[in-house]
Amino acid sequence: MRMTALMQVLKQDTKLKSVYLIGQDYSFGQSVLREAKLQLEKLRPDIQIAGDELHPMGRVKDFLPYAAKIKASGA
Repeated sequence: MRMTALMQVLKQDTKLKSVYLIGQDYSFGQSVLREAKLQLEKLRPDIQIAGDELHPMGRVKDFLPYAAKIKASGA
């Protein structure tokens, strides 16, 4: 339900050209990433996925390296 709501917002944002997907590395996080890719492909095939990454759950305290990757991707 949350993914559908988020995708409706992304569908309406015509300025959006690329996204970077990041999630937690466990079964639910992996399925959210998969679903995001499917819905983006269906609703906004013009959006480029600049990158996707799964981070270890509960072990990351500093997200600066992830933020740097996102920024470098141009998303």
